[in-house]
Amino acid sequence: MVEAGEPAWPRRQLAEALYRQRLTRWTAITTLPKPLRQRMVAEGWEVGRPQIAQVFQSVDGTERYLV
Repeated sequence: MVEAGEPAWPRRQLAEALYRQRLTRWTAITTLPKPLRQRMVAEGWEVGRPQIAQVFQSVDGTERYLV
């Protein structure tokens, strides 16, 4: 959001959408203004979480992820 020249408030909404609501598309983040969502899509910005490349399991059941 900083690179897009946006104020602080959309950052909190974006974090909420990605990490709490687990949304992965700009169109689904309806807490952000529609013109902002459209601009981010048009400029090629993507939202989502990194892909898990590998999962490591310990004998005690703990899992670690390589992203």
